[in-house]
Amino acid sequence: MAPSARNDAAERDALLSAEEQQQAAIGTGPDHGSTGRPRRSRREIAKVIALHVLPIIGAAAVLVLFFLLVLPWILHGGRGPPSFRSYPAHLATGYKGAVATENQQCSDIGVSIMRDRGGNAVDAAIAATLCIGVLNMFSAGIGGGGWAIVRAPNPDPFAPKSSWNHTVVDFREYAPGLANETMFLGRPEAAKVGGLAVGVPGELRGLEELHNQWGTLPWADLVEPAASLADEATVSRELARRLKAFGAFMKKDRPWRKVFVHRYSGRLLSEGDAIRRTHYAKTLRTIAKEGPRALYVGPIAQALVRTIKAAGGIMTLTDLAVYRVKTYPALEGTWAGKKVYTTGAPSSGPVLLSLLSMLDGFDQFVPANDTSLLSTFGGAATSGLNSGLGVHRYIEALKFGFGQRTLIGDPEYLSTKAQAAIEEITSPKRIKALRANITDDRTHKLSYYHPLFDITHDHGTMSLSVVDKDGMAVSLTSTVNLIFGSRVMCPETGIILNDEMDDSSTPGVPNAFGLAPSPYNYPDAGKRPLSSMAPAIVEYFEPESKSNSSLTSFEKDGQHVFASGGEEAEHDDDLYSSKKLHKVAQPDTIVALGGSGGSRIFGSIAQVLLHLDSGLDISSAIERPRFHQQLLPIELDVETSGGRFEASMAEELGQRGHQVSYIDINTGWSEVQGVQRHSDGRVWGASDSRKQGVASAY
Repeated sequence: MAPSARNDAAERDALLSAEEQQQAAIGTGPDHGSTGRPRRSRREIAKVIALHVLPIIGAAAVLVLFFLLVLPWILHGGRGPPSFRSYPAHLATGYKGAVATENQQCSDIGVSIMRDRGGNAVDAAIAATLCIGVLNMFSAGIGGGGWAIVRAPNPDPFAPKSSWNHTVVDFREYAPGLANETMFLGRPEAAKVGGLAVGVPGELRGLEELHNQWGTLPWADLVEPAASLADEATVSRELARRLKAFGAFMKKDRPWRKVFVHRYSGRLLSEGDAIRRTHYAKTLRTIAKEGPRALYVGPIAQALVRTIKAAGGIMTLTDLAVYRVKTYPALEGTWAGKKVYTTGAPSSGPVLLSLLSMLDGFDQFVPANDTSLLSTFGGAATSGLNSGLGVHRYIEALKFGFGQRTLIGDPEYLSTKAQAAIEEITSPKRIKALRANITDDRTHKLSYYHPLFDITHDHGTMSLSVVDKDGMAVSLTSTVNLIFGSRVMCPETGIILNDEMDDSSTPGVPNAFGLAPSPYNYPDAGKRPLSSMAPAIVEYFEPESKSNSSLTSFEKDGQHVFASGGEEAEHDDDLYSSKKLHKVAQPDTIVALGGSGGSRIFGSIAQVLLHLDSGLDISSAIERPRFHQQLLPIELDVETSGGRFEASMAEELGQRGHQVSYIDINTGWSEVQGVQRHSDGRVWGASDSRKQGVASAY
């Protein structure tokens, strides 16, 4: 045998088992009764395929990808990556009510509460929120906190029958009593993972407040649907996606492993698998029976504190026992003739109002016909976000918004001067001055936007929106912050705990741009950290000449008497004085909106509102690709999907100095859930496909 042949044989034999070598040796000689041609083993055939056939298939695949994706990009100037396809989007329609959440089962539960049980929007919001905590526990749960805004009938007996209050319920997590501003100095990871990262959870107290003020169904009836799902549910595509990306730690942590890892195979759960959260189901049923107080005082509270301390935390039983929500009238602003209601500091509601007001001064962002959100499905998009100049103006306003956001902190811990600075964010004088500094020809350096301190980055979150048959509306946002929160799960209760302390700032050296951390946001006992959440309710009004939906108030014997009608109500002068007190205008359309995705939240909400004003339905407005720039980093993020971002717009933005960075629309960095109710009774709900949500309506 020639040396080269011996070498080939030796190499082959080294790759084969003893049995395979024997089979190969037999196959190299003439086959008994055959023509004497060599007989190849399966391994040799596989080797031939690997060496010759697979490269050909691979080359063909590369060519296909080149012609389908890369070549079109080159032909469009190479200004962006190939477009990505969005997940399917859905518009839920009805005539009574709708619920929009990031999980279809939770949306359905909310609608069932209203349709089958006779509950209102608040009842539906409570049940849907608890459902999200079971199925999308990576985003939120009773171990976290947030804000809600409620549009509810005015309880004042002398108020107009159809007048409404807009109330904020602040159930944001706050720092434990032993927290201090240097607690994360030199160890930033401790603010993200572990017991020290956990803020005092507020979600359950927030839901309790909602129920006490506006709920109509028994508390236990609102908790039971979530408890049943905790007994056994099915892993959704979105949960499977999060487990694949973030779940490696679960295999090494027993409480997580028992829930999210297959007992025998050792692999993480995947889409379609059964998931059982037995301890969490038991906890929810205790809360259903004993009320929300059970989480803050008693065995559940004791188990939480033990778990947190074992993970390096400082929370005490007193911290849980003294937690209180805050309620106050919603922050109110106007935009394009509409009323916008949102949350106050330390949320980013003030920045949302400022951003919309800045854009309100540009004709480009005011529809020519502002009498209705839309007349048909899929109306033509004509908003300013469909041109390079419009996007530029929006981004510049957003950057000024982030500059102002550095002024925000928990008002209870701020000086009078610092509190006044927050109030100034929404003042017409300041908004006018900022708008005047938006230049159409170029963007500017960081300092131009007046950030006082470093830009904080928050994460995660879930949002939901509900409107019922009577016009009551809820927009609620809640979170455990990072995906799966602090990665601390209480083994006795199944509760996943937040890492909200990561939203605080830590004293230290300035960043690369010379901006120091914000002292307004340093940790302190009982202090709520800055947040990008900004749940909102928007009311659209017909011009007075076209609207007949108002109430007229008169005075009779010292009492307020109300009559319906667009014109002054007819009345008997012998019974009523001739003095008309006021008219109470009724909105033509109500929109409840909320977002998730950390620092992208309020900008995403603003963009959806701008698209709604252009004539899009709620689903189309949510699905449009979005833009984001928050001063740091300096790149302008542009979502791409289905070729809907024009290369010419990228060129315009580049000419103005923007550094465009493209992201897949399905990355899920920010999602919006919204419900839209019209005066004719139509109700539309939409959940963002970026998180594969589906709304429900009836």
